[in-house]
Amino acid sequence: MASPLSSLLLTLVVVCAFAAPMFCTILNSSVARDRKNNKVGFRTTLEHVDSSKNLTRFERAKHAIERGNRRIKRFKVMITGNSNIATPVSPGNGEYLMALEIGTPAISYSAIMDTGSDLIWTQCSPCLLCYSQPTPIFDPKKSSSFKKLPCLSELCLALGPQEICLFDCLYTYEYGDSSSTSGYMASETFTFKNAGSHVFVPNIAFGCGLINLGQGFQQGGGLVGMGRGPLSLPSQTDDPKFSYCLTSQDSSEDSILLFGSAAENMPNGKTTTISLANSPFQPSFYTIEPIGMSVDGYQVPIPLNAFGVNFNGTGGMIVDSGTTLLILIEAAYDPVTSSLDQRIQLPKVDPFFNLGLEYCYEMPSSMSSDQLPKLAIHFNGSDDLELYWENYIIQVSDVVGCLAMASSSQLSILGNIAQQNYYVLFTPSTVTFVQAKCEGL
Repeated sequence: MASPLSSLLLTLVVVCAFAAPMFCTILNSSVARDRKNNKVGFRTTLEHVDSSKNLTRFERAKHAIERGNRRIKRFKVMITGNSNIATPVSPGNGEYLMALEIGTPAISYSAIMDTGSDLIWTQCSPCLLCYSQPTPIFDPKKSSSFKKLPCLSELCLALGPQEICLFDCLYTYEYGDSSSTSGYMASETFTFKNAGSHVFVPNIAFGCGLINLGQGFQQGGGLVGMGRGPLSLPSQTDDPKFSYCLTSQDSSEDSILLFGSAAENMPNGKTTTISLANSPFQPSFYTIEPIGMSVDGYQVPIPLNAFGVNFNGTGGMIVDSGTTLLILIEAAYDPVTSSLDQRIQLPKVDPFFNLGLEYCYEMPSSMSSDQLPKLAIHFNGSDDLELYWENYIIQVSDVVGCLAMASSSQLSILGNIAQQNYYVLFTPSTVTFVQAKCEGL
């Protein structure tokens, strides 16, 4: 029996063949693009998905943790391969939106930035099944720079083997919780605002989504994959590096996102550069392999290989902007949280908020940072990554904060709270953390 997404692909073929043949012309191989022509260096902003909503601290924390829990489930499906369909599985959703424009003339929309996947996609008309988005759905007919990708083109083959190669490069991305996007691949000019000017990046391969289902996408009009694979936005430029600096939980300022040469302009501060692990199972992830952790200089008793990447794709620590909490493998979670709890000099409160957070404390306005220990992550051949209390505590009310940590049986994730007020630079082989005050950069 064919899977539901296989049926969707067949539907797209039928649409191309009969309902909308004008959109489904087979293009020759000249559509294959030369990435070397995409020289970019620019700066733009990131907006937290809840920043425009009038939410309490508790509501912000609850929404972020719920989104993060869905994302972790998707990560687990990707790693274990426990999916009912033979299509790419990605974490999807995220916590930050980036503004961009697509087509000629350019149409503005916002998209979720996702460091855990590669595909760039947006909803396109004629839309067969789409969700409501805050900006108009992209209409390829109205763009002079729009081109279809043939199913034998290099970037189409980067999706994996084509189940059906009759007309266009069809794609289906499944997100591990019945969320999915299906459509066809094309190339377009993307435009980014850069300090009052505009940067035009032509021939970017992206997915035109005609059938888009599930949760987590409604904040924007699509998704921008920032992973290490060939279809991500950084990889489709000749200088595949990018950086961001995420502002603190309560900041009213947007975060910043930089590409190419602009990403190299790092602020002064303590710098930690870590080599990325290469996992044949999940090559798109920015995975690091810590060798231990300490609290206020005291080594936490964690098994030496707790964070190593295993032969089956589990393990490691993924640097991910779309997950809120610091997720620790089970062998590390209990000793780390227990060690922190012993050294936090604040009154404990019961975790009655139903957020799934185990350790919570009173945090009065008169609190001193000396009452909270420093958490350090250790690496082989690199300086420690130091996390201060703002990087491991999430405030759930004006007077209560909880350890922003959870456990997992399969992987660890350095979430966005742990990355706040760090300038984080990603290259194909390394990730660099620079201590910085992200507000005002």
